[in-house]
Amino acid sequence: MNYSLSTETKNVLNAIGENIFIADGNFDIVWINEYSERLIQRLSKYIPIKSAEDIIGKNISMFHQNVSKQRRILQGALPHETTINLFHELTASIVIKKFMNGDNEQGYMLTWKDVTDYETEKKEKEAEFRQKMGEYQKHLEEVASNLIPLSSTVGLFAMMPTPFGMDTDRFEEIGIRLIENAQKLNLKYLIVDVSKMTSIGMVTNVPMFKTLIDSMHMSGIKVVLSGVGPELARQLVHSSVQFDSTKSFGKLEQAVNYVNGIT
Repeated sequence: MNYSLSTETKNVLNAIGENIFIADGNFDIVWINEYSERLIQRLSKYIPIKSAEDIIGKNISMFHQNVSKQRRILQGALPHETTINLFHELTASIVIKKFMNGDNEQGYMLTWKDVTDYETEKKEKEAEFRQKMGEYQKHLEEVASNLIPLSSTVGLFAMMPTPFGMDTDRFEEIGIRLIENAQKLNLKYLIVDVSKMTSIGMVTNVPMFKTLIDSMHMSGIKVVLSGVGPELARQLVHSSVQFDSTKSFGKLEQAVNYVNGIT
């Protein structure tokens, strides 16, 4: 089919900042807009075309591995939008619409967006996220396993700063794993040493820390704090959270002696 696009139509399509291909009823490419010429240069690495003129007359099936599937799409309900992988390296988001050039000539308009960089970045972020989640899960296991049995009923847990920061969900996950490990050991008392935590780190997480202690108590495990220095003690006193039911000591030795005295 011999297409003859009007100057007005060409100007409109050339003004659109996207790759636009016009194909006839046989799916042969009859025209591309000026913006597409940069895409053609990129495609020349994979298909035998060097310029816009070289692609005119080529069938769009050259871009598809599954030609029969492509024809079913084109002959089905339009518009149709899909994402395809080309030559195992390029990723394209394509919208296919019916195109009328005048009253009788009918063909197809393909709007092609090269999203290779976007898809590559997306995959890299997904891989990075999976790696971070793996590191985070490993960190949770390491934190929760940092529970040392001092006797058949007494355990020691050292609170350590986390490289992942601390929010409610993470604190709850650590708490759940810690309670599970303490119950497996049949502990009645747990000394929680906070000497490695900064005052800012502890005070910021006071409500979550209090929730952890209350959860321990409800699980039948009494919590005793050690490593509470003067600055941390002052900060905790001025916080709105009450620790009246929890014994605290400045040194680990004091906390151990207290627990041993009542067990």
